[in-house]
Amino acid sequence: MVRVKRGNVARNSHNKILKFAKGFKGAHSRLFRTANQQVMKSLIYSYVSRKRRKRDFKKLWICRVNAAIRLRKYKGMKLGDPEFNYNTLKHNLTDLKINLNLKMLAQIALFDKQTFHIIVLHSVQWYSLKRVFRKNPICDNFGKLQGLRGIYNNLGRNAYIEHLILEKE
Repeated sequence: MVRVKRGNVARNSHNKILKFAKGFKGAHSRLFRTANQQVMKSLIYSYVSRKRRKRDFKKLWICRVNAAIRLRKYKGMKLGDPEFNYNTLKHNLTDLKINLNLKMLAQIALFDKQTFHIIVLHSVQWYSLKRVFRKNPICDNFGKLQGLRGIYNNLGRNAYIEHLILEKE
């Protein structure tokens, strides 16, 4: 049988792994066996980190929106009111059929405070209306969001929003 020499093939595959391992400390960047183990481990870490980055950004955006909501004082809302936070805001916006994803909401909160203020005011207005309906025993159609949405749309929005203006800080 003919002898097979695979010097070039092995060297090329080893060099490819060692090229990946550049910048690793000590033997992890020089010796093939340890470098190979380290490269495989680092590829696993990079996969996990791509998933983790999404979680970290979501946490950051939620913190930004929460902080922006709690920074302002709204009539009928106390500063740091546990009932009104990102979760309540998102729920109310969904009820109002205002579709803003979390990233956009955080960007608006950070860079366009006036627009964010208007969005929060709509949410607070809806929140207040739901509260009134919840407390009033005559209003038994609270579960029907369509009826409540109709009342909300028929209200003079601008006139009602004036009652929810910022309190003096």
